[in-house]
Amino acid sequence: VSKAYCYPNPVKSSSAKIRIETNNASTLEVKLYDAAGYYIEKFTKNMNDNGYRITEWDLDARKLESGIYFARLKVNSTNSSKSDSKVIKIRKS
Repeated sequence: VSKAYCYPNPVKSSSAKIRIETNNASTLEVKLYDAAGYYIEKFTKNMNDNGYRITEWDLDARKLESGIYFARLKVNSTNSSKSDSKVIKIRKS
């Protein structure tokens, strides 16, 4: 994961985007959790290509209560068996 973020953040509208920039990724998985650690939703994408790529997840924020959420990103690389993970914080107001 080269870069990952949510915008707008804090989320004040009915939608938000989680943008993930990857390099040589085969699969991408994003899991959304609330502050207590409860699983909310998952986004997956099979990419199977080499090079730099930007992926966006249009998150429907209408079903989220006000609070803090965490998105855990996991990316598997096409060039190795290693996976990369990252966590981003999202605030819904």
